[in-house]
Amino acid sequence: MEHLEFLRKTGQWMIQQGFFSVVDQDQHPVDGLFWRVENPVFYLIFLLDGSRKGPAEWEEAIAGLAERMLENKEEMHCTRMVCLCIFTEEAYRKETMAFIREKQLSFDGPVQYIWWYFPLDRGQVLTGKDQPEKLLGLEKLLTAAAQGQAPQPAMAPAAEGEKPWATIIIFGLCALILAGMYLSGEKDRWIWAFGSGWEGVVEQRQYYRLLTSIFLHDGILHLAANGIYLFYFGVPMERLLGRGRFLALFLLSGLCGSLLSLFCSGWLGIGASGAVFGLLGGALLWTKREGARATGMNYATMLLLALTALGMGWLDTGVDNYAHLGGFLAGMVIFRFFRRKSVEKTAG
Repeated sequence: MEHLEFLRKTGQWMIQQGFFSVVDQDQHPVDGLFWRVENPVFYLIFLLDGSRKGPAEWEEAIAGLAERMLENKEEMHCTRMVCLCIFTEEAYRKETMAFIREKQLSFDGPVQYIWWYFPLDRGQVLTGKDQPEKLLGLEKLLTAAAQGQAPQPAMAPAAEGEKPWATIIIFGLCALILAGMYLSGEKDRWIWAFGSGWEGVVEQRQYYRLLTSIFLHDGILHLAANGIYLFYFGVPMERLLGRGRFLALFLLSGLCGSLLSLFCSGWLGIGASGAVFGLLGGALLWTKREGARATGMNYATMLLLALTALGMGWLDTGVDNYAHLGGFLAGMVIFRFFRRKSVEKTAG
């Protein structure tokens, strides 16, 4: 692939993967200059055409533009700014390699600079000591562009205006069941009849309890806690996966959570938290690939949320932590399976 064609393809695919072109005062895109926000970091990416000047000549221009872009960092409510400078022109190979090998990653000052060299004949990122070789998935995108292969497509979410009926119905069903438990005055009887526990599932062979227990809750606060997470992660996941696969993810995650709880604790378990943690597991993988545009959180924040949610349960009593863990792990596996199938269908 010719050098200019490589730059054009890479820029085009960066836009498709969630990056944005920097525009001038007339709102025209600036060639080879992109940005992306992953709170709390504002990323500025320079895809440099070295045919006009060598890396040392670019350095001053890059620093000047980065300083002017610091205002955008504050507007985006970011606390850090990272500039990734990617050289590709082979005419300056020796000069570029000598330049980036002298560069060290510094955390002093308002801007952190990362320097990459990507020669097309080698098809891999070359950088200096202590500098990252992976960032925002760009290393994969560069390799795909060098090989003339489109980057792996992501699953396209449904239209934003479409109602997340599956999520609404799940919550509504849980709320109606809870209301019936209270109005009948036999809440405990409902729990003993439909909750998941060793005696009912294994000894009495009432396997339906593994699923019915998902829709039972002990009270309004229990339902509200699960409902908040259900809507926060369920709405975007349903729009991404479609209703059928979303329901499969929810129910199978809940089922796996019930099974792990059954064999590890044997308690009488109720609640949708195992299924909700499955949505969290899927959302974590989705955010790792798509960034903050997937769920509104960057990957680091999502990972911290997941670890905190899993860990906090062990500090309290009466929490079915095995159901949480089983649902979370199952959700990641099921989501990965659905995504792979979607990619294969798109590629085919």
